Amino acid sequence: MEVQRYASNAPMSGNRIATDDIPINGYVIPKGSEITANLWVLHRDPNYWDEPEKFRPERFLTADGTKIIKQPLSYAPFSVGRRNCPGEAIAWMEILLYFSETVKKFEISTPAGVEPEFQIVLGIVQHLAPQPLCFKERMI
Repeated sequence: MEVQRYASNAPMSGNRIATDDIPINGYVIPKGSEITANLWVLHRDPNYWDEPEKFRPERFLTADGTKIIKQPLSYAPFSVGRRNCPGEAIAWMEILLYFSETVKKFEISTPAGVEPEFQIVLGIVQHLAPQPLCFKERMI
C-alpha cells in the first residue's frame, strides 16, 4: 500500500466529463469540461499524509503492526469515484497473493552495506527504480 502511495504507478486518473457546473473554492468547472484527477498530488498532500516524501510502510498498520488501518480519503491507487478501476478487487487479491507467497518462501534483504533507494522512474505508469535485493530461501 505504501509503494502504491509513494510511487503512484498511475499518477493521473482517466479522463472524465463534468455533467453539471461544479463550484470549487470560488471557481466553477463548466459542464462538459474534461477533468483528470492528479493522484500523485493526492498521495503527496501534507494535509493528509505525515511526512509524505518519506517511504513509511508502517503508516498503513496499527500501532502494534498486526492489522491494516482504514485508508484515508486521499489514498486512491485505483483512481476515485464511481468509475474507478474495475479490476481493483482482483488487483488487491493478486497483490496479496504475490506478496504473501514471496515473503512466505524467502527472506528478503539488501546486500551488506547497501541501503534501499526509493527513486521513482517516471512514465505513463511509474515504478520504483530496480535495486539489488537478496532472496534467501526459507526452510519451511
